[in-house]
Amino acid sequence: MRSWFPAQRATFRAMSDARRTLIESKALNGASFLTRLRFSRVGLVLSFVSLEGGLYAKRPVWRARELYYRATDRLFKDGRYKKYADERNMQYQKAVKALAEANRKLQTSNEELFEARVLEQSIKNPHFVAANRPHPDRQ
Repeated sequence: MRSWFPAQRATFRAMSDARRTLIESKALNGASFLTRLRFSRVGLVLSFVSLEGGLYAKRPVWRARELYYRATDRLFKDGRYKKYADERNMQYQKAVKALAEANRKLQTSNEELFEARVLEQSIKNPHFVAANRPHPDRQ
């Protein structure tokens, strides 16, 4: 529980900072009342609760399925729990692969963004020199 509270605080703070940035950008000036309400403090709290609640609401379902499959294995000896565990492991492996792919795409887009920024600076600033080696202080 001790590590849970700081993690929730950090999540809530990140959501709050994103909301504050959105409001300061004046992107919601022409938005409807419901849209502005969704990004207000009330909407922030409700979205946080639904995010966290959704994660914890699934746990009893997973646990009930696990207990059901174990009980049927004891009664009928048909290997349902093993099938369930294999299915869950396959879902986990798919999630790990999807996360690795998302990280790879993020890295690629970050590199492209960096190249675009260097190009933009070289066009805007005639005295701009892109160093092809890292700064000695940052190695």
